[in-house]
Amino acid sequence: LAAVSAPTDLAVATAERLGMTLIGFLRGERFNIYTGRERIDLAG
Repeated sequence: LAAVSAPTDLAVATAERLGMTLIGFLRGERFNIYTGRERIDLAG
């Protein structure tokens, strides 16, 4: 799940509980990973 703004604490907790990858501040090729970092391959 990706958004252009910051996630709430509830969104982060819910994403963690559900095993989701949560990305915020998505702009172009830049973003912050809040949960599920292990599922993102930044090398490719």
